[in-house]
Amino acid sequence: MEQTFEEFDKIVEQTIPKYTEMQKQITFPLIFEKNEIIKCLDIGCGTGRSSYELLKNFPSASVECFDIDKNQLEKAKTNLKVFEDRTEFAEGDFLSHDFEEQFDVIVSSFTMSHLEKNERLQWLRKIHSLLAENGYFVCADKVSFRSIELNDALDIIQSGHAKPSPVTSELSLLRKASFSLRDIIWRFREYAVWYAMK
Repeated sequence: MEQTFEEFDKIVEQTIPKYTEMQKQITFPLIFEKNEIIKCLDIGCGTGRSSYELLKNFPSASVECFDIDKNQLEKAKTNLKVFEDRTEFAEGDFLSHDFEEQFDVIVSSFTMSHLEKNERLQWLRKIHSLLAENGYFVCADKVSFRSIELNDALDIIQSGHAKPSPVTSELSLLRKASFSLRDIIWRFREYAVWYAMK
């Protein structure tokens, strides 16, 4: 299992420096006992990398891996096979999907930056509604700088189909979506991990 993501991380790190370190920060702000039973949702789970961190670090955690892309879900199923008794997979559009339960933890990795600002606020409000009391939302994503010159010099805004915002804007959106505690826990250039609590 570890080897699956070691190879994947090496490939990803060719375009996203410190990707492995970034993913390992997903569980940093989560204050749970190691064997506490927690329900998690991974929005835009992709290949399952963030889910892997949750499942590896919390042996009694269960994760619902959610993605709009069936092919990504199939990759996640393969990559997380060793955790098949603690994973579920669902395909669909996040905003229109009816989730049947609340979650202690919701994570999103490289999903929010693909949304327009008004869509992000809709997503954050839905995430807030899906969290149990004192639940955590952790986001790892591409962000921009407040400096236009720096964004231009690093080609941050034009690269790919992402629409990154300054991390301070992301924290402001979390406040608008009624999250209480909000903070940045890791940053390297145009990549960051931040979290919030309900």
